[in-house]
Amino acid sequence: MIQHENMESIYEKELRDEIYDERYTTKECEACTFRNCSFENVKLGESRFIDCVFEECNLSSCDVHTAAFRNVTFIKCKMIGLRWDTCNEFGLSMHFVDCVLDYSVMSGMDLRKTTFDNCSMLEVDLSESNLSQSKLVNCNLIRTTFDNTKLVATDLRGSIDFDINPKSNDIKNMKISRVQIEGLLNEFDLVID
Repeated sequence: MIQHENMESIYEKELRDEIYDERYTTKECEACTFRNCSFENVKLGESRFIDCVFEECNLSSCDVHTAAFRNVTFIKCKMIGLRWDTCNEFGLSMHFVDCVLDYSVMSGMDLRKTTFDNCSMLEVDLSESNLSQSKLVNCNLIRTTFDNTKLVATDLRGSIDFDINPKSNDIKNMKISRVQIEGLLNEFDLVID
């Protein structure tokens, strides 16, 4: 790992029960695991996380402007109100399992092949995003915005409470179960028995 002047870097560390604040100075983390750590309201700008795992962490309301997430997995994390659309998209690769992403903004992002497994995604903005070949399985998508969203070969099986207009989104080869069809027909004001 290259050490940069005035930049703290960590490699292959496991950090537990840490509470970070405005003095957070780590700029590069590679192959690190964060367990039960709090980054709430922390500015992560210009930080790079490469091959990292966040487990049971609180990242709510943190500022990810220009932060890089390359092959990062979030497990059982609370990430309410994040502006993911401001992070560094170069090499972006994230996976979310059992996370709370409510009120987050991911509009206009290239999220191809991203996994959202059993996540709460209340009022998440996914408009203009590319979610091709992604998995949004067993997620609660109530009031999540899909507008001009690319959902080609996206797997939504098991997800609930979504409202996707087939006329304003690219849904070719999107995977859903039969009981989810109503989420595609709301635009047509049909009465379904």
